[in-house]
Amino acid sequence: MDNSSPASKSHQSHADFNYKGTLFSFRHLNGFDHVYEWTTVSGTTLFDVRIEFEDHCFTEGLSKEDIEKKQLKYDRDAVVSETRHHIRLFDLERYELSKALPGLVRDMIEAVCYFGDPARGNYFSINVIKKQRYVIFFRVYRAGGPKGRLTLTIQSAHTRPGFAGRESVKLGLVLRNTLHGRDTRPPHNSKKAKRKRR
Repeated sequence: MDNSSPASKSHQSHADFNYKGTLFSFRHLNGFDHVYEWTTVSGTTLFDVRIEFEDHCFTEGLSKEDIEKKQLKYDRDAVVSETRHHIRLFDLERYELSKALPGLVRDMIEAVCYFGDPARGNYFSINVIKKQRYVIFFRVYRAGGPKGRLTLTIQSAHTRPGFAGRESVKLGLVLRNTLHGRDTRPPHNSKKAKRKRR
């Protein structure tokens, strides 16, 4: 069952990009609303989630410091965005793989996810597409607007050969804890916290 609603004017979207005469559309990465159903022994819980995708899903980053120090060359036609410290370049491989992202994200409630970078408070899932290890990095937070609404932002998605997760976590648990204002920590962190409280 598809529990998604199409993007509206209030959803995040990305402008089309013209690269060397070819227009690339990112409509498949427009934001949308989705209801996740999480079933446990206690019953089924529904989560109203807004899905968003950052441009790292179809761009690769370069540090301006690295460009200067290492005298790196890059395709100026591929520049999608630029800040004081970084440049984001259109990446055709990431773009092509990103077409599978909406479906993978809708099915993520059934997937095995892992704890990511503690400093960023994110998570990731590992998928295999065309025999490649495709890693999706995401974070979840409480959104403004309707009470009970969450936002799941796909921060980046790209191939990472040999990349592996250590401690797994269910997306449903992350959604539930975030909804109720609780942190989701890896098991070993929880044990350390208990020992400290003693």
